[in-house]
Amino acid sequence: MAAWKQLTLRGDVIGFDAGQTVYVNLDQIELVRPSGTGSQIYGSALMREGHFVSIFVTEPPTTVLAGETVS
Repeated sequence: MAAWKQLTLRGDVIGFDAGQTVYVNLDQIELVRPSGTGSQIYGSALMREGHFVSIFVTEPPTTVLAGETVS
């Protein structure tokens, strides 16, 4: 069972619009850090040309890391 979290994008990401809902597998998060009133997330599944890519979400780090187990 993986721990997933439903989050809201804060800024535009290629292929997604700000305010859009995304689902993040907490097992693949490498780093979460505060950014404004939300968070910046780096994940092992978020890679481009061998480098980690980050996304910005509206939720704070404590909310991001409080996952929900889903099957």
